[in-house]
Amino acid sequence: MILLDVMLPKLNGFEVCQQVREFSDVPILMLTAKGDDMDKILGLEYGADDYVTKPFNILEVKARIKAIMRRSTKSDKKEEEKEKKEHLKELKQPRQSYRTQFRISFFFAIVFAVAIIGMFSITYLSGNNINIIDEK
Repeated sequence: MILLDVMLPKLNGFEVCQQVREFSDVPILMLTAKGDDMDKILGLEYGADDYVTKPFNILEVKARIKAIMRRSTKSDKKEEEKEKKEHLKELKQPRQSYRTQFRISFFFAIVFAVAIIGMFSITYLSGNNINIIDEK
């Protein structure tokens, strides 16, 4: 979790928040003296999860941190479960394709066997014996 102030020496907190959001979903709590409604709206629009103004009650900040962490932990677990389900789905798909490939191969083996048997039976019934071994 990041506790971020709006008034920083080089960049302001809004810019930092925006840059962090470009590569991370880490929870951000803006803790600042700037309490104008527009500042709160900007902070939340730039990606902060919550915005608390100074002076603040430390128990309230602690409760807000717990709430944010609880929500982010749930979403992390949901993402992990989703990824596990997708991974299991991917593992199951090749088995289905192997079954399909086996069925197709088995089908063609049967067709080939029937064709060979048909050729031999036609040759035998027509009276032309096939000599497999050369007799000298």
